Amino acid sequence: MKLVLAVLVFVPALMACGACRENPVTPPDPADGGAGGAPVVVLEPCERGCLRLAELGCEEAEPTDEGASCVDVCRNVEDSGAVTLEPECVAQIAQCEDVDACVSIALP
Repeated sequence: MKLVLAVLVFVPALMACGACRENPVTPPDPADGGAGGAPVVVLEPCERGCLRLAELGCEEAEPTDEGASCVDVCRNVEDSGAVTLEPECVAQIAQCEDVDACVSIALP
């Protein structure tokens, strides 16, 4: 019974959402900075941190000698669980030298 109820409720909702996607995107409006109806892009923490490093011209934003991007390095470090770069902290630094204050060792 619960499955039937879920199907009856969610299938029409999903169909309605699908119909919304077929509508044309609102053209950018210069009055709101050009955002118009464009979707908001949400970056993950490593992407935000690396973007800030690149904005500041920090060496850490550059690819490694092996070609790994800043985002790849950040993700690998975060996935290791041994150390964290605190990408949210990095995303808020004022100068490249501040990045060291964001790095911390993850204690078990």
